[in-house]
Amino acid sequence: MSTFKAPWCKSLTLTTWILSAVFCGAGVALSIMGIWFVAIILPATICCIALISIRGYSITSDAVLVHRLFWDTRLEFAGLQSVHFDPNAMNKSIRTGGADGLFATVGYYSNKALGEYHAFVTNPSNAVVLKYSFETVVLSPATPETFAQELSQHCPSA
Repeated sequence: MSTFKAPWCKSLTLTTWILSAVFCGAGVALSIMGIWFVAIILPATICCIALISIRGYSITSDAVLVHRLFWDTRLEFAGLQSVHFDPNAMNKSIRTGGADGLFATVGYYSNKALGEYHAFVTNPSNAVVLKYSFETVVLSPATPETFAQELSQHCPSA
C-alpha cells in the first residue's frame, strides 16, 4: 500500500485559520455576554466540520482510500476507466453540493471540462482526475504525477 499526503493550498489554510478564529472568537464573546447556547454551538460547528478534512490518500490493491479524521472513504477500482494529473481540472468549477473552503474542498462540483464530479481535495493545483464509468472523482495528493502513475499500474482497467 502506498500512502500520499494531502497538502493544503495557501487559500485553504488562510480560510480555515480565519474562519476558525472568527467562530471561536465569537463563541468567547457570546459566552462573556451570557449567551451560552450559541457560544457552545460556534466552536462545536468548527469541530464537526473538521471531520470532513482530508488527511491523505492510499492506493491499495483494489481501491484508493481517502483518509479522513476518523474514517476512510473507499474508491473501488471497479469501473475506473482512466487516471490523469491535471492542475487545471477544477478551474471555473461551480459547487453543486458539499463543503468548500474549510478544512478541505469536499463535495460535488461541475465545470465544462469535467462535467459533474466529486472532489476530495486540499490543493486544486495537485488535481488527479479519476474517470469512472459512472462518475468522475478529483483527488489532490502531494505528488500528483507519481500518484497517477502508481494508480494506473495498480489498476489494470485504468
